[in-house]
Amino acid sequence: LVCGDSSDFSLELEELILNLVGVLPGRSSETKSYRAAIRLLSHLEIDSSFTKFVNRDFADSEVTQRWKYLIERKRTFDSLHRAEKAKDTKALRSVLITAEEMCEDDLDG
Repeated sequence: LVCGDSSDFSLELEELILNLVGVLPGRSSETKSYRAAIRLLSHLEIDSSFTKFVNRDFADSEVTQRWKYLIERKRTFDSLHRAEKAKDTKALRSVLITAEEMCEDDLDG
């Protein structure tokens, strides 16, 4: 585990982590979600890769749906900030409408 390419030891590291947290090796269907979560960690630094694997392995999760909503909300607020900074009234008006619609049903907003 000390040297070599990450692909050389990723499976061994995965097994060590699963053993450490008490997930015993068994049928792949029993450990699939644990393995997917561990593999997701290797994609944290690359947004597109992280999003791809979240969508693939955790698409049905309520947490994933909430995360997607928050990402879209952040993009909207970033657009709002850019339009305001550029003093682009047309873009600002459009983004304000989008932001308002997005926040209508938000209990936090």
